[in-house]
Parts: sequence; C-alpha cells; structure tokens
Amino acid sequence: MENKGKREVVVSALQFACTDVVSTNVATAERVLHLITPQTNITTLSPHRHRHLRLIDDFLHPQTSSRSTENHELETSSEKSRIIDATVLSLALSSCVSRRNLHAGVQHHCATIRHGFVANVYVGSSLVSLYCICNELDKAYQMFEEMPVRNVVLWTVIIAGFAQEWRVDVYLELFQRMGNLALRPDHFTFVSLLSAYLGSRALGQGRTVHSQAIQMGFHELFEGYYFCQAQREDFFHRAKPYKDHPTILRMQKLAKELGVVIPVSFFEEANNAHYNSVVVIDADGADLGLYRKSHIPDGPGYQEKFYFNPGDTGFKITCKTYGDVVTKQVFQTKFAKIGVAICWDQWFPEAARAMVLQGAEILFYPTAIGSEPQDQELDSRDHWKRVMQGHAGANLVPLVASNRIGKEIIETEHGKSQITFYGNSFIAGPTGEIVAAADAKEEAILVAQFDLDNIKLKRRCWGVFRDRRPDLYKVLLTLDGSNVAS
Repeated sequence: MENKGKREVVVSALQFACTDVVSTNVATAERVLHLITPQTNITTLSPHRHRHLRLIDDFLHPQTSSRSTENHELETSSEKSRIIDATVLSLALSSCVSRRNLHAGVQHHCATIRHGFVANVYVGSSLVSLYCICNELDKAYQMFEEMPVRNVVLWTVIIAGFAQEWRVDVYLELFQRMGNLALRPDHFTFVSLLSAYLGSRALGQGRTVHSQAIQMGFHELFEGYYFCQAQREDFFHRAKPYKDHPTILRMQKLAKELGVVIPVSFFEEANNAHYNSVVVIDADGADLGLYRKSHIPDGPGYQEKFYFNPGDTGFKITCKTYGDVVTKQVFQTKFAKIGVAICWDQWFPEAARAMVLQGAEILFYPTAIGSEPQDQELDSRDHWKRVMQGHAGANLVPLVASNRIGKEIIETEHGKSQITFYGNSFIAGPTGEIVAAADAKEEAILVAQFDLDNIKLKRRCWGVFRDRRPDLYKVLLTLDGSNVAS
C-alpha cells in the first residue's frame, strides 16, 4: 500500500483455544460435552440407550465404523425400542450435518416435533447447524428465533453459518445481540467473526481493504488439538494433501474477501511423506507457495518426529506453475515480503537470518507451545518470547508470534497426557520491543501497524547487514564446529 510515499502495513496475531477435529462439524464436540451434563433432557436410562448412542457414534466417525447403516435406520430402531431422547436426536442430527444429508435431517426434525424435543437447546443447535451447512440460512434463522432458550453453542452455530456465507450484516447483528446477553463467545464464535472484525475495523477508519494492508497470523496446526502429545497411528488420518485442502480453500476465500494475507498451518500428506506445513495466501486469494517445518522436535508432549518428515523447502519456496518450476525468495505478498517458520524453528537464529537475508520484511511464527507434561512446573514462556524478540532486534524486522491457549488432554499409549498452552502471543517491533501482547488465558486479536519503508531505512543505517562477514561463518555449516570447509 502506498500512502504519501510510505508503505504502512497492519499485522495481526490470533490467539484462541482449539476444539478437536474428530468430527467434520467443529461444534459437535462442544455440544456433546454439554449433552452429557445433568441438565440434559434425558427421558430414560434404559441399558439399550447406550447401543443407540454407539450407533450414532458410528455415523459421526464412519472411518472407524464397521457398520454401513444409513441414517434412517436410527429413526426406525429408536422408534421400535421407544428410548429416543434429546441426546439421541441431537447426535443423529449431527451425523446428518457431517454428511450434509438434508433429507435425513428433515426426517429427524419431524421426529423432534413428534417427541416434543424441538425446544431442547441442544437439539435446536443441531437443527440450526444442519440448515446452515445446507445453505438453508433463512430456515436456520427462523428456527433460531423460535428457540425459547439459547446458549453459547446455539449462538455460535447460527453466527458461524452466516459468517461462512459472508452475510456480514446478519452475523454482526447476531454477535452484538449475543454480547448484550452477557454470553461469552467460545473460540469458534471468535474465529467465525474474524472477518467481520477486520472489515468493520477498516471501514471504521474510513479506509478500504485495498488501502489497509493486513497480514494475519494463525497459530500452528490450528484446525484442532495439538495431537503430537501422543504417538497414535489413527492421528495420521488428520493429514490431507496440499492440493484442494478444504481449510486452504476456505482461507483463500477469506483472504480474497477481506484483501488480507493469511499464513495457513496444516498437517500435510504428500504421498508417503508427512509434513508440518504452512501455505501463504495472498490478499487476492492466490496461493503463494508452501513452507515445510525444518526443525522437528521430539520429547515428552511434543513427539513430532513420529508424524512429520523434516521439511525439504528450506527457507526458499519452490512452487510449480503450469509445469515450470519457479524459485521464490521468501513470500512476496501484495503488501510486503514475509518469512514464515513454524514453532521449534523459532528457536534457531539461523532461520530468521536466512529469511531476512532473502528480503523478508516481516517474520511470522505460528506456534503451539505450553507446559511440559513431564514437569508441569517448567515454564518457558519468558525464554520463548525473548528468543524471538532477539530475532526481531538482530534483523531489524517486525515479528508476529501466534500461540494457542487452553488445556488439551490426549489419550496416549501410557495413559493421558496434558499440555496447558500458555498463549502470550505477541507482535514485536524492529528493535525487539513488544508492541502488542496477549495474556496466558484469554482469546485475543492483536494488531500493530508498521512503516516498512522507515524500518528499511533504519536497517540500512544500522549496518548489521553491511558489516556481515560470511567468509568467517563457515563453522555454521557444521554440527560440532569441527571440519570447517576451507
């Protein structure tokens, strides 16, 4: 963006807790959690009920199911045994959501009316979610308005539905109504409203998205839990190929709609290899290429070597366009050249220097870091921040570090493992100073603005790149400082 001879960019760091991604419906895990509480409208404790919940679970997780039963069999068997209740109906509707099966969902909707559960808030959440995901937004909105009780889950479902279709006026109005009721949005509400936040912020300042450069930072593997706490074969099912990855496609739509740059972290499957990867989406929705995590940690709670091959992109990005291989130095976005590295990469000054040497003007570090399962008293947050502040100061570039929050518990081969992610996402300026920061527990959107031309001038005048002596640094090409090439 050119403005009076200056290139000013706005960068943003996002901090939130994650819901797991076992089901394709992000809200399902949250609903099921509430469904098993004593407040649930359960009409019977029949021992047969468990069998029907298992049947529904098969629908929700077809990759682990040995059954091929269709959704309508659930209604039939439930009618016969007379044990249908709000939980059964809600989970049945969730299975329709995950399969986008509107026809079966309408049948279950009729069942909710017959059995008197249409006013149940959890059944209502499932119904609204079904109509939203099938693009029946008017029907979803009507059902939402008719619900006598609305909890955070129900508000989240309706807001997310309108957010996905970019109905900004509606989901901003809904979010405001939710806030007026003193209901605290959960992380899915928060992410769904990100586009509204950025769009209204730009409009509020009297600017268009084309004159307000915004580059956003999500944290590492933000689609779900940080599964690397455990070595489990089933977690490999979470990996997806780079091409036509659903999250990347959705983020391309978001980036184009808002005119923002988004680095997107994901678990990549590439034939027999697997990578911890980031793709950078430009402000026009274009895919600028892929970075694969270079430094792979291996220790209690962070067992990434089990899942990820060491990245082969290095800090130059190679992409294929119409059969021709084009080598790019870092990522040339619409607004700035950016460098991206992932989590454990951030502890290595060589990575930061390599990116800035190639022209990076801003560094992004998507992260997932927290407590150590083997020693809950060990707290690395201050060390973590100071290391990256050093990268910013040593290279005279702004730096964005996005981390997650919340406690995540994973079943391992040795029992349960848990990590409390300590957040503390921050944006550092070009002398290492922290200009925006989040705390350890609250979800947050951090925003900072930088004049890149002014920073470039200071970087030149300071002389840290002018006075470098690469001829003396060959020792850095060794692992132990010996056998330095002449």
